[in-house]
Amino acid sequence: MLAPDKSNTELNVRPQGHNTVAAVVMTANEEANIGKCLESLKDFNRVYILDSDSSDKTLDIVGKFPNALVVPTRWRGYAKTFNGGVDLAKDYDWVLRIDADEELHGDIKAALSHADASVCGFVLRRDIYFLGQRLRFGPHSKLKMVRLFRQSLGRCEETLADEHIIVNGAIAFSNTLKIIDRDNKPFDRWLEKHIRWAKKEAANMRTPAQAPGEIDRYNRLKRFMKRYVYYGCPPFVRAFLYFFYRFFICLEFLGGRSGISWCVIQGLWYRLLVDFYLLNPKLINTDQ
Repeated sequence: MLAPDKSNTELNVRPQGHNTVAAVVMTANEEANIGKCLESLKDFNRVYILDSDSSDKTLDIVGKFPNALVVPTRWRGYAKTFNGGVDLAKDYDWVLRIDADEELHGDIKAALSHADASVCGFVLRRDIYFLGQRLRFGPHSKLKMVRLFRQSLGRCEETLADEHIIVNGAIAFSNTLKIIDRDNKPFDRWLEKHIRWAKKEAANMRTPAQAPGEIDRYNRLKRFMKRYVYYGCPPFVRAFLYFFYRFFICLEFLGGRSGISWCVIQGLWYRLLVDFYLLNPKLINTDQ
């Protein structure tokens, strides 16, 4: 059963007779991932593929799925590009935000049919796999965020990094749906992606803070702690403090080769890289 999050304002919404659902997926050379993603969305009424000049076999694979529609798209940043996809889905009741390297697990139609009528968005659990193993310890082993929302009542906030869906209405946590994040692309691509993210994170932290109440309650406190506690500590020092917290307090050292590697690279190297760009803003280019 999906119960609404009473911390959000409940609004009267238009009747949702058939619970039609669309997904928005952004692609750019995702042949290693897009097949498993679309297979997990085969029960959706429509999947919009916002493709930015893929030159590999991505579009050939997409063509094998009847419910997938390719929309050639100029990349305008994550939020603006994604929101363009939400606008395309205006004829559908619900929209799922999902990346090409992710899969949806669970029966979407059953979940929506049992949902409280006042619910306007769902928080889904996200399981991350790294080096072939699921992360079982640390903050990334229990991620939750809004991924499914009523088309007319949800948008992606237009920040440079750490984008969340803002829902104008009640939010529920789904016990039956979850996202699996399992990237099959080469590890070098993962590193390149995190270098881009480090630049965007640094640029984002140089902008004024957003009101913490705009996003779901599962991520409000985390965002507040990052901006006002973590970034209140000295540059570079905070990265080592954060690594210590994750490695020992959050027990990521128990995660074996996969968990330890994730903690060192994502919890230390990445955070040091963000501080480097914060101290060297002229090196930041967020157009990618």
